[in-house]
Amino acid sequence: MVTVAALGFGDIPTNAFIEAFNIISTEGWVAFNIKETFFDKSDKTGFSSMICE
Repeated sequence: MVTVAALGFGDIPTNAFIEAFNIISTEGWVAFNIKETFFDKSDKTGFSSMICE
């Protein structure tokens, strides 16, 4: 699975990404880029929460 734009700018809901991710086989590849602020603990958005779990 490859995303074309960085996640977190309203292009795809977090739950939609998670659903797509969950159907990839164990040997599958995932490539995406995200906003740098998602690694900041003060960011409480969906993708930040997903990454920090």
